[in-house]
Amino acid sequence: MSAGPGISAVTACRQVGSLGDLVDRYPALRDVIRHFNNANFVPVVMNTCTLPQRSDGTIRDDCVVFGLFYVDRAEAPKATSTKVIRQDYFVVWTDGSGDMRYYSGEKRAWKKAGHPIHWRDIDDFCGTDRFAGPGNCYGCEPRPNSGAALRPKHWYGEFDPDLPTDPAPVWRLAFGLALAVARNMP
Repeated sequence: MSAGPGISAVTACRQVGSLGDLVDRYPALRDVIRHFNNANFVPVVMNTCTLPQRSDGTIRDDCVVFGLFYVDRAEAPKATSTKVIRQDYFVVWTDGSGDMRYYSGEKRAWKKAGHPIHWRDIDDFCGTDRFAGPGNCYGCEPRPNSGAALRPKHWYGEFDPDLPTDPAPVWRLAFGLALAVARNMP
């Protein structure tokens, strides 16, 4: 399933399928996607699917990047917390390799040897694996005191202006729903 040169993000994402389609086809995803194995996180019903940029600004056509959002139940009651909403990234290669990588901030002990879905530290997303592109793509920002190295911003407060909210009403509803569920779960 090669995306092919010049393909649009909409077409590439449609060819890969929705996150639900991928979980149905690859049940091992349940082991790595946060909300399937950690009741402390409530999934936001929307996610993003995009084609990433290379460091020179050209669009990659060999993979798609899903941005997944979760509400941390422990942080949700804290009105001023900057760590209420978490974002992880899931990359699916469309070059025929079948490679899939899940980028998260979980401890390395969580990584399972021989698992078909490759776990990577969230810092690798912008750093070594270079999905950052030029500028501030995917929330990748320069690390303090480290020169050119990049780091993704993957924790957000409830009203953080960096949350992806285009179109604003739909995203606000999705985040609001997940926050309400997280705050009202026993």
